[in-house]
Amino acid sequence: MTEKQSYIFGMQLRVEDPLRVSEWLCKHLFFRREQQGKESVLINGTMRLLLGELGCAAEKRVLEHAIYGGIQHFALETHDIHAAVRYCKEKGMELQLNPEGGVLYNPKVYGTGMSYFNIMTDFGFTVEVSQKLHCAEKPGENIIYGLEHIGLLVPDIYKALEFYEGLGFHREFEVVANETDIHRILCCMVSAGGTTIEIYELDDVTDLRKPLKPARYTLLIACEGFPEDARQYMCKGPAGEQVILCQSTMYLEKYSQLT
Repeated sequence: MTEKQSYIFGMQLRVEDPLRVSEWLCKHLFFRREQQGKESVLINGTMRLLLGELGCAAEKRVLEHAIYGGIQHFALETHDIHAAVRYCKEKGMELQLNPEGGVLYNPKVYGTGMSYFNIMTDFGFTVEVSQKLHCAEKPGENIIYGLEHIGLLVPDIYKALEFYEGLGFHREFEVVANETDIHRILCCMVSAGGTTIEIYELDDVTDLRKPLKPARYTLLIACEGFPEDARQYMCKGPAGEQVILCQSTMYLEKYSQLT
């Protein structure tokens, strides 16, 4: 596949209380609800979130004890990271900032670094807000607008790169190592069709066992060149993440008003 034949259509996310999550995202993070039913469709610019309910109690117990890397967060973009922090503080959100109360900084990605902060929710997922520093961001419709990237924690970054490059993604830069007070983090951004996945590995952690909060993600990758006789194909990524490959037209037909 070539870059133009693949892109991230969106994410499916299952939580315990979809209505509460949907209302919060629409009220605080500029999402709008395009469809509501068994699965709600929320939109913020280029970010599509298909929101459904987590399964039975037995499934929740299994998930809570899973060995899990996989999709850790989705990142929305901003053209003014400091204004975005002020906005989120005014809304009373719980933020992860640096020790001085300012924005966090990833120094090596894209060669110039990226500024970001995290919004900590009680829904079982984290929302990152980030601003690239190597290009001038044009103001969006809102201060926090559109998909910046999807964060994927993996046990082996090079195996993960091989997997996603096989789906038509390409590296924005070569793997870099960032040192923090806690971990040494290997990181690479891969993109296709204008959408990006942040693939990262905690270089000093060999066991990704952790309690998984009651949220479950699936990454939807639309492929223009997908075979006509296979409308969609679900597979596991290298960190156990769920990936659905599908024809572009399949989801565009199902959610035609989102185009």
